Amino acid sequence: MKSSNKDISTMMRGSSLEKDLKTTNAEVIMCEFIAQNNLSLSTAKTLNETLKVMFPYSEIAQSRL
Repeated sequence: MKSSNKDISTMMRGSSLEKDLKTTNAEVIMCEFIAQNNLSLSTAKTLNETLKVMFPYSEIAQSRL
């Protein structure tokens, strides 16, 4: 059974992981900004839509934010 197990580091390699980490980092920064400035949820939604317009070529802004 041990010989059939894969090392977790080999399963987590690749551009997908790097993209996911960048996306998570962007989400955390946006959440921090919203919390620090005590913004309402409607303002956060508007900010989200604004970022998508500001960065039309960013996969992170278009897909996750």
